[in-house]
Amino acid sequence: MGITNKDRQIFVADVVEKYMSRITGADEERVVGNIPDNVFYVGQLLSVNDEDNVHRGSSKTFINSIGISFMISESEFANAEITLFPIGNLYYRAIPTLEEQRQCFLEEFIKNNPDVQVESFDELVGIFEKQPELFNNMTAKLVPVYKKVVFGRDHFSVRFRLAAIMDSNGENGFIDEQGEINKEIIEHLEDIQRTISDDTEWMSKVVRESSKITDLLTNESYSDFLRINSTANAASQGQNWKIYFDVSINKRDDKYLISISIINDSTTFKSQSHRKKNNDKYSIETLFNAGFETELNNARFIPISLDSFADDYKYEKIQYAIGNNCSISFDESKNCIKTENLPIFYQHRLITNDELSIKFHDLCQAPISTLEDIYRKMEVELRKWKDYQQSKDNDLTPVGKQQMEEEIRGFQDEIRRFKFGIEVIKNHSIVKQSFVQMNHAFLNSSKKYDTWRLFQIVFIVSMIPDIVACDPNVMQDEVERNKTTLPYMSLLYFPTGGGKTEAFLGVLVFNLFFDRHRGKSVGVTSILRYPLRLLSVQQVQRLANILAQAELIRRDDPTIASSFPFSLGYYVGDNNTANRLSDDDYDKYESMEQPQRDESRIVDVCPFCREKTVHIKVIGSAAD
Repeated sequence: MGITNKDRQIFVADVVEKYMSRITGADEERVVGNIPDNVFYVGQLLSVNDEDNVHRGSSKTFINSIGISFMISESEFANAEITLFPIGNLYYRAIPTLEEQRQCFLEEFIKNNPDVQVESFDELVGIFEKQPELFNNMTAKLVPVYKKVVFGRDHFSVRFRLAAIMDSNGENGFIDEQGEINKEIIEHLEDIQRTISDDTEWMSKVVRESSKITDLLTNESYSDFLRINSTANAASQGQNWKIYFDVSINKRDDKYLISISIINDSTTFKSQSHRKKNNDKYSIETLFNAGFETELNNARFIPISLDSFADDYKYEKIQYAIGNNCSISFDESKNCIKTENLPIFYQHRLITNDELSIKFHDLCQAPISTLEDIYRKMEVELRKWKDYQQSKDNDLTPVGKQQMEEEIRGFQDEIRRFKFGIEVIKNHSIVKQSFVQMNHAFLNSSKKYDTWRLFQIVFIVSMIPDIVACDPNVMQDEVERNKTTLPYMSLLYFPTGGGKTEAFLGVLVFNLFFDRHRGKSVGVTSILRYPLRLLSVQQVQRLANILAQAELIRRDDPTIASSFPFSLGYYVGDNNTANRLSDDDYDKYESMEQPQRDESRIVDVCPFCREKTVHIKVIGSAAD
């Protein structure tokens, strides 16, 4: 069984999840050899509160807050309550395990001794026992290690009534860093700090001495190294975290605008400043993968109409909140808004409505009635568009109305061209015969499909009048010729894999048959130009396959069987295929074995028998 679209969706979802986790640190419990600031790039809330309160000269972008703004109605405001769930990861310095320090020592040794082949610490110990002199000056600093602790763990939340924080006029309200909910956050951070203090791996003291290989031979020697070289220093002060919510409320007519932000106001010591490119810090004040959820109780979020989409009738114009330094997602079931540091947009695959697909066989047996049935369905669709337009009339701006009107007119023009194409097929026998033979060629050629997609057959039929009008002996009626679109270029647009190639090949094969039936027994019918040689190589086999089936039909039709066979030329310049062959070239090809000679072929599979029987033969010489 082949790979399905569901399989692809599962694979892509897994890749996206792992990518997001990697760049946000969502699932990273431990960072070794670097500071988290240099490893996780998305969702950082940096502290901008330096100990000396100076940020001049910094080229770093400092984002210390993210937030949302939303609206609720005046009628629901009095009873409205908000529950905030803070989200984020904090990191603290930890003592590296023996294995982590051994790996650091091994990497340092390899860097200083590139000629020595060693892949593991055990091998390194063997080298030390035989050549201890290599390690006389060999040391490695204690590798920086940081452990994660979750901010907002155990479903921690804070709650408040909106009306309770309003001023006496009921017009404005706020919560600053001194607010009651932020006192709860302080207690939560203190609880986190106590958890860290209880962790035996927490680096509560500074170790500045570098380790030697003898310090890493056993657990006991490593413990002795840490005990002897630990000094009570800055690390014993713990972290400097200060995180709080900022809330403001403003009355706007019969609504209230509520803005909520989470702010990192932690103090960064001079020695730890973000201005210094340091990958070995004893305290990390940054909040990673930061955000919060806002649950609204006893009220509803009022949708906010986005001006940027005011003129467009296709897209959803409303959001339930506006993000500041973030995006948002809305969970209707929980009446909750969540900040998003890395929003995801799912572009669903665009496919045609295969319920409206048209079988090759039907177009061979009853071309006119089949096409007229399509035309009637297009008319029904047009009426639906007009009804939809009427239903949206009060919601659209003048620009939006004009845009929708233009697209409806465009669809009407497509219908008109398609209907005209049907009339031309009906009124000219050789056009009808060419159209039927084209469909026979595709019916015989395709093993996977037996239908046209709607856009393909509409495009083909719409192009036929312009092709026929090029021969005044066939389209003699001036009124009929004036209805064509010859002065204009027709551009077919559809996403990759939608079937554009088959659509223009349908036009091409129709033109081949039409040329033969109108008396053109030989000559160029079409030139296909591709921007890349790779594309042309991919398409030449497809073109050869359909031309082979068309050629068989030509041979069986007594009215055109005496004309020249359909053929295909391939021109890509002499850097790809030779324009001419010298005597030396002939000699070279003659001396080759067949498999080597066949490497120069463009078509691998015979378009007639569908077997790999295509071979390059040397005929004659350069003088012939």
